[in-house]
Amino acid sequence: MPFAVLTNGSAYPPAEQAARLRALGLPVNDDRMLTPSSVAAELMGRKRVARALVLGGRGVAHALGEAGIATIFTGEPRTDEVDAVYVGCILIAA
Repeated sequence: MPFAVLTNGSAYPPAEQAARLRALGLPVNDDRMLTPSSVAAELMGRKRVARALVLGGRGVAHALGEAGIATIFTGEPRTDEVDAVYVGCILIAA
């Protein structure tokens, strides 16, 4: 029976998360692993977003980069020259 796996975590790319589930015995193909970032990347692709400012870590931006969307982060040049802003979240333990 076909299925997809959804997670609320975007700190790791979908392929990495799917590999972890496969290691536990769940046969999840990489393309069936959905994260907030992979969903955002698909939507941005449909909207023809070429460049996005990412408020979050590098893992949050991975799916956007895989979709061909140029990603920049705060503190980098030309942050005001973007088509979209993507707000991601990563829990950082102190």
